[in-house]
Amino acid sequence: MSSAYSFTGGSLRLKGNATSTTQGGKVSKKHKHKSKSSKVIEAPSSKMEHVASTISSNPIDQHGPSGSGSSRRDLRTPAEIAYDEAMAKRAEEKILRKAAKSHKEQVEELNSYLDKLTEYNDIPKILKRMTRSMDDDFTYFVKILDDNSDRYYLKSSIDERTNTILMQLTNLKVGWIGTLNQNQVRALAKKFPPEEHDTFYSHTQRAFSKGNHSEIDGRTYVFTCKIIEKNRLEFVWKQMVDDLNSLKIIGSAELQERPIEEILVKMMDHAIDEMETLRSTNEQKIFEIQRINGQLNKALETVKQTVDTKEKLEADLYRKNKTEIRKKKIR
Repeated sequence: MSSAYSFTGGSLRLKGNATSTTQGGKVSKKHKHKSKSSKVIEAPSSKMEHVASTISSNPIDQHGPSGSGSSRRDLRTPAEIAYDEAMAKRAEEKILRKAAKSHKEQVEELNSYLDKLTEYNDIPKILKRMTRSMDDDFTYFVKILDDNSDRYYLKSSIDERTNTILMQLTNLKVGWIGTLNQNQVRALAKKFPPEEHDTFYSHTQRAFSKGNHSEIDGRTYVFTCKIIEKNRLEFVWKQMVDDLNSLKIIGSAELQERPIEEILVKMMDHAIDEMETLRSTNEQKIFEIQRINGQLNKALETVKQTVDTKEKLEADLYRKNKTEIRKKKIR
């Protein structure tokens, strides 16, 4: 009995010649996997003719995507061709610009770019300052003296976007905290008489940022801290009017007593953050000054070399003219 894998010998038969083989008077059918492989490899004659007719009717574009006369057709649209040409031209220009610069110039450009970058630990502080300025949030921390010459420390946050003011006050013995909400701020702004360029916010910001110091812009502010209850304090800020020799009330708020440790921690955190911000800004300015000094030294060196070259050329020219004059006299 013949098996499915028996081989009778002889030449191989193509698929088109026969669909089965005869062995010992019996017909053995070919396996399906062989016929599948044959179908994948071979193509019907009608399809081959169609491909041949298509190629003959559409001549090959000798300037295909590679531009080297390949046998493939350029199937790109005019827009794609224009885009590829523009990108190739741009890449060529980039290479030419890079090749025109010396290694020294490239290193100097890289150093200049790196000098302008901030340190990684300065990025959160810069983002914090940007966010604060975008939100119209102004934070101040000053030392003030009230009308009784008692010393206090005031930390304030004025948010013009939400029309709120947060105040934290302490005399290093007791701490108070208070917030003016939107309605209270609007009521104070209505009470404050409008001036040419000053508003309730501008006066409040100036008072909370400069304290009692009047040498900045010549305006003097006075503060009153009065305990009205056991755990409450009335805080009033006023402006000294020199012409009338009187005080003009700008705003007032009632502050609630809080643990001194809570107030001091917030003030210390703010002072340390501001100190670190100033330190990083100072370092950046020092780096910028050093970079400018380096560029100045290079410029001076270049000028010195130019002057030396000029003097040398003048000396050579003078010596050459003198030699020619001697030769003429000899003749």
